[in-house]
Amino acid sequence: MIDVFLYLKKGWQKRRRLMMKIIAVINKSKIDNKDQAPLKIRITSKGLRKEVYLAGVKVEPKNWDSKKQKIKNNEMLTVRLRNEMAKYQKVIDQNLALEKTLTPAELIAIVNKPKDYPNSFKIKLIDFIEDHFSKNATYAYGTKKSYKSLKNHINSYDADITLDNLTVNWVNNFKDHLLKNKKINLNTLSALQRKIRRIAHYAHEKSIIPNYPLQSLKINSVKAYREFLPIDQLKTLENFTPPLNLANTYKAFMFACYTGLRFSDLATITQNQIIKKNDSGSKDYSLYFTMRKTKKQIEVALSEKALNYISILSKDDELIFSFLSKDDLTKNTDHISMKIESANALANKRLKEILKLAGLDPKYSFHCARHTFACIALQLGVDLMSLRDLIGHTDLKVTQEYLKVIDSQKRAAVNKFNLI
Repeated sequence: MIDVFLYLKKGWQKRRRLMMKIIAVINKSKIDNKDQAPLKIRITSKGLRKEVYLAGVKVEPKNWDSKKQKIKNNEMLTVRLRNEMAKYQKVIDQNLALEKTLTPAELIAIVNKPKDYPNSFKIKLIDFIEDHFSKNATYAYGTKKSYKSLKNHINSYDADITLDNLTVNWVNNFKDHLLKNKKINLNTLSALQRKIRRIAHYAHEKSIIPNYPLQSLKINSVKAYREFLPIDQLKTLENFTPPLNLANTYKAFMFACYTGLRFSDLATITQNQIIKKNDSGSKDYSLYFTMRKTKKQIEVALSEKALNYISILSKDDELIFSFLSKDDLTKNTDHISMKIESANALANKRLKEILKLAGLDPKYSFHCARHTFACIALQLGVDLMSLRDLIGHTDLKVTQEYLKVIDSQKRAAVNKFNLI
């Protein structure tokens, strides 16, 4: 009995010596100006430690659950993290079964060894984007689509560019081409450049290229102008009666002006998500839902203005606005996203008709309803913290951008005195 115990104990000690520990951590020392910290995988074994950053992933410290190893309210990133950690654990288990000892550095080299690329330096950039980004099942539909768009732009400019020839000079020439020949706006251009940088980072971290080639790349930040309807124009729309074929779009737009909802949420909210807060006769209703973009669960208190544009019929799962069908909501995420995208394009066309009929400038898109809600809220004295919660932002700095819009309006008003 004692011999068996000693044998088991020795076996356990031997197994323990072979064990490696793998956890995910955030690097709080590298928090950026958006209060986000990079996420990395830490591997330790016998006093040795090595870390690998999860390419392109940053997390607000308050949203990181170190105990459960997950990102709060972001299932997609959590799945991506766990899939990445599983790759390391698989190699650990294989070597444990063979009683082989690996250092953290050796483990990382094995996991990140280029596969299926015998001559990795000569991989075409468009093929690399296709394999790792535009068809990546862990990415949201919109992200995959944006990488596909980038791939198409590169294909029309320089289809044969390979990873080994990816340089800052090439990216700058590509940028000039897009500006001159594609007339791409500066916001989209900056986003495309950031994606190329992300691709280069990924290729380097996976040891597909030996060095990161875009260290000196400078991407100009562009401040987006948030167009919104002034109060007088909102009043004009309130007094407008749309034709029957435009009624659904009109009501949804007005509802968004008084709630700040994105179109993707307007298209998918249902009757049973509207809850009456008390049993009195007052119209005290709130809308409870999970935002499609951020996966954040929020409560939106519905003002009487907002309630004027919806019908509270029952507690069932009927859609409040008829942009999609109930059947669409049962399909996969990509299907829903494509349906929303198509419905949004049609809604924007119909909104232009509505604005023209109401005697207003048809330049506005559906998303300006969200900006309208935020800007008017600030004008009416709502504080930034409350507005952040009302509109569902995770970062206060994003909410603060609306202050700049209001300040610019004030400056424009003051400058009119120069005409006297």
